[in-house]
Amino acid sequence: MVTVVVLDMSESDLRAEVVRLRRRVRILTAVVGLLVAVLRVSDRRMPRIGFGDRTTRATLMRAASRARKVLPASAVLKIVGISSSRYTA
Repeated sequence: MVTVVVLDMSESDLRAEVVRLRRRVRILTAVVGLLVAVLRVSDRRMPRIGFGDRTTRATLMRAASRARKVLPASAVLKIVGISSSRYTA
């Protein structure tokens, strides 16, 4: 949404706003990627994610690694729903 405030911003302020919004998009993209990975491996059931097979674990770890580029590890683990001890195991 374009507001009057945005129209009155200087070029440097607009550039800073674009940088901030791009960062937000990267974070939201990482969160969506994690949630999609969780849905794929959980068979559409969220209560508990098992690491029974290697494919499941590999899928989640790839998604977590991608998300770690823009999110802290604690946020990634919270979104995926696993403890830090299971992540490092």
